[in-house]
Amino acid sequence: MPLGPMAETAMPLGPMAETAMPLGAGTDGKEAAMAGSADPPAGRGALRVGIVGLASLYWPRALAENLARLPRARLLAAAHLGEGDEQIAATLGMSSGQFAETFGVKLYEGIEEMIEAEGLDAVAVCTRHTLHAEHVERSAGAGADVYLCKTMATTRADCDRIVEAGRRHGVRIAVGPGGRFQPHHAAARQAVEAGRVGRAVAVRIAHNHGTIDVFGPTDWYRDPAEGGPELSLGWYVIDVLRSIVPRPVRRVFAEYGNFSSPGSPFMDQGKIVLRFDDETIGACDMYFSNRFGFPTWNLEVIGTEGAIRTHAGRAGDGVPRAVLWTSAGPEPLEVAEGDNWTADTAAWVAAFADDGPPPLDAEEARAITEICLACRQSARTGQAVTL
Repeated sequence: MPLGPMAETAMPLGPMAETAMPLGAGTDGKEAAMAGSADPPAGRGALRVGIVGLASLYWPRALAENLARLPRARLLAAAHLGEGDEQIAATLGMSSGQFAETFGVKLYEGIEEMIEAEGLDAVAVCTRHTLHAEHVERSAGAGADVYLCKTMATTRADCDRIVEAGRRHGVRIAVGPGGRFQPHHAAARQAVEAGRVGRAVAVRIAHNHGTIDVFGPTDWYRDPAEGGPELSLGWYVIDVLRSIVPRPVRRVFAEYGNFSSPGSPFMDQGKIVLRFDDETIGACDMYFSNRFGFPTWNLEVIGTEGAIRTHAGRAGDGVPRAVLWTSAGPEPLEVAEGDNWTADTAAWVAAFADDGPPPLDAEEARAITEICLACRQSARTGQAVTL
């Protein structure tokens, strides 16, 4: 669902509400494409990319704008999969023809036809979650590496199909964006990896993701079969925890509720507690209800020798971006400029172009999705779930 410069509050943009519009936001798509037209590094051709699916609120346009900014990628085509322009316009905000004109791409109906005709190296799948396994299988079968816009899938069986498709056809599959490339989280992770807090024993992440209001009444995101925020917001927070504590999760407990979104079939508040296999405790707060300015991310890492707190909030709110506490006292941590979405896109493009491992591969994505599914089961039953 949806990722450009970090928003200081959740933006009403849909699946990627924790970020503002991507780098091309506020500019004409052709200008963005021109900005990314510089030659790729010597000796390397630009990755030839196509988009699979246009009936999505955020991903197709966001990806097109982001890819246009990367000299190592060329967006050449999009497959509309036979979806009518009325539905595409209702979700994406423009027709397939307008998308093609804006971003200078050629339209196709089918995946295989597009990959073969354009000689694509990779595709980005932007379809509804229950169709992800089918569309990854078709893309991989045509020989393309795949970037899959989260949520990975809505069942363990579909996750298995996606992992197997990559193995069977010898292609790379990346899933994202997660929350690990958010600059504040990267700063915290680097400090933890450097041993600056000793052993991390407790981690808490809070994520404010806007509201369901941005999805129109016919948008597929509102269909409970597609997983809703229980999977899509859970994806972000679990990814952050696993990037800081890269270990298996043993047990989860979750409480979900809908307090201020009467037209939604989903929760708009969620609390999760996780126990990792080394006894580390994780906690996640998910907010899908705030119709006012509120920090997008807050992260706390408590270790045996120190602690870290990071804050991605409103510009000028006076809250430090990242602080390390040790026995020597508080110390600010340097947070790089940039944003989660741009870094995620650049990472999978580089991995595919260099024949390297994806930044968040299908097996890690399956593990994250399994945890999200267990959390949903826990919230429905009122019982802890052992993985």
